[in-house]
Amino acid sequence: MRNWFTTHRVLFGKFSAGLCLLIGVGLFPQDLTAEGKAPASLVALEEAFVDAAATAERAVVTLEIHGSSTSLEGLPSGMERFFPMDGLGSGFIIDSKGTVITNHHVVHEAESIDVILNDGRQFKAKVVASDPSSDVGVLEIVEPPDDLPVVALGNSDELRVGQFALAIGSPLGYERSVTFGHISALHRSSIGERGPGLVAPGFEELTLQDFIQVDTPINPGNSGGPLVDIHGRVVGVNAAIMAAPGGGLGFSIPINLALRVARQLIAKGEVTRGWLGVRMSDNNPAQADAFDLPTSQGALVVEVFPGSPASDAKLLPDDLIVQVGSRVVRSSRDLVSAVATAELNEALPLTVFRKERGTHQRRRVQVVLTEQPEGMKAASRAGATSTQPETTERSRSRAEDERSVESRGGRDIDRAYLIRGLGIEMVPAAGTRRVGLEVADVAPRSYAEQAGLAQGDVILEVGGKTVVTLPQVRRELQGSERPFISVVVRRSGRKRYLSIEVPR
Repeated sequence: MRNWFTTHRVLFGKFSAGLCLLIGVGLFPQDLTAEGKAPASLVALEEAFVDAAATAERAVVTLEIHGSSTSLEGLPSGMERFFPMDGLGSGFIIDSKGTVITNHHVVHEAESIDVILNDGRQFKAKVVASDPSSDVGVLEIVEPPDDLPVVALGNSDELRVGQFALAIGSPLGYERSVTFGHISALHRSSIGERGPGLVAPGFEELTLQDFIQVDTPINPGNSGGPLVDIHGRVVGVNAAIMAAPGGGLGFSIPINLALRVARQLIAKGEVTRGWLGVRMSDNNPAQADAFDLPTSQGALVVEVFPGSPASDAKLLPDDLIVQVGSRVVRSSRDLVSAVATAELNEALPLTVFRKERGTHQRRRVQVVLTEQPEGMKAASRAGATSTQPETTERSRSRAEDERSVESRGGRDIDRAYLIRGLGIEMVPAAGTRRVGLEVADVAPRSYAEQAGLAQGDVILEVGGKTVVTLPQVRRELQGSERPFISVVVRRSGRKRYLSIEVPR
């Protein structure tokens, strides 16, 4: 493993002996013998692990990467030693032609690559293509032998939390190492968001995220190697580590997703992603309470782009998407990943909550995803399945907003409406297109700032009611019996949905 992951230290302690003792003594006491021999069931489990490792490791390869790294630029002094010119990674052979799957971050800057087979033979390899948005890379062994071993492939769609999982690779430079643990979660899609213990800088850029989370020890050098089930079948591609004091977690790309990406890379050198055509925001408990939503999870549709698959499927603004196919949507990032990894031109069921006759009704919507149009292929990290180029109208509205903010300078305080409890000053929005109340100032650490209100926002609704005057705002605030109240604003020509704690 190189670049991002050469900075890692050993993150996981060895726990095999303790787990075996737990299994042998705690789970199978009836198998213990007077002579103290190992219980038969424990021996059978051990044999299963041994067989699984033997089945898979024949086709696992060590990658010797040679080449310069551009990631040294901008590093603090002294950090260069963590980013060597050369490095090690892992991969596995998926066909007799010598096709190797690994990670993008392992091979994307390589000038030359040597592939070392499990039996010690060494061959040159070239990069077919790699995809930074999914972290999948594909290599091809140059002049492969006729007797190449090939891995058995599993079905990552059938994985369950709690299953055993083995990682095989070259951690910390030790080739042909096997570690084991279990699958602790599925469908992780926020890997790379900055936070304590994160040791995968750059992963916040990934748009195709549907990771398998494991407690199987994964270390530098495991990247690109296989995650294997107890039958010896490859179910994932090891990619990232989350460090924490005394332990950590590993993350693997599901093999079904990796193969889909690899096939496209082999066929045309790039990856085609699905396009839904909505702009959305994350749901949360305060917003759910403020907007009477039936759940605090999901992705709230803010805008439906004309002519998009979402428009054809009759999705509507304010729909709350909670499921795509069989995958639960907990956030807009989940929706981005689910759409990006779904098949194109096939009916895909969405489960949404839609407000009808005053209550939210659960609805099933069938959408047929298409390829992202040119100009929309950079998915928004902020929560859109694809970014929508600004139309002339949006650009004009944004310019008006900016001019309005600029022209206030020494704004007329006599025209300002002050709501002390919220920590906000407002002025009547100027212009026929800007009916509402414009936010003139937001007090630091106030309820308004915590809710995300910003200078220049135009307040359109409070508590589900259209507001254009200060008395209307006050009436809705005073009449609220909930701790949070819904607020809809227009910012840069687009609606945003916020919830503000009600001052008491």
